[in-house]
Amino acid sequence: GTTKMFNNKKISLSILSILIMLLSGCSAPSLGAKKVETKYYTGGQVRSTFTWTDKTGKNGIQRTFGYEGETTSSVKIANGVKNGMMTFYDAKGLVIKQTPYVNGFIDGVEKEFYPNGDKMVTYTYKGNKKNGPAFSYYASGKVHSQAIYENGKLIN
Repeated sequence: GTTKMFNNKKISLSILSILIMLLSGCSAPSLGAKKVETKYYTGGQVRSTFTWTDKTGKNGIQRTFGYEGETTSSVKIANGVKNGMMTFYDAKGLVIKQTPYVNGFIDGVEKEFYPNGDKMVTYTYKGNKKNGPAFSYYASGKVHSQAIYENGKLIN
């Protein structure tokens, strides 16, 4: 009797172990849901998410969050690098900055905004360096100052 009971427990334990290994290696059917990678602050709050748009894990939307859970930025990722407009938000969810990315490099006109949504500053980038005109604006929308950058250096 004792040997038979021991063998049954051994078989049950083996089956349980195999089931745990199989289930932990498989993901549940997604039913159209997208995979989300999440990183956390040391306090346990969500720091960032990356939502896959395909199975490569290199394309999707990356979002960052403040310690209180508010969204601080979002950007499209294509082939593992930023590609598209990266948008930054303040604690109230208002857009405070937009930075254009092309294949991982800042390329185009970056804009910073006043709390009312009007432009505050613009910089022109090419290949991750300031290159071209930059403007600062009064809250009224009128140009306050202008500068020209060439290859990352102020030239006037």
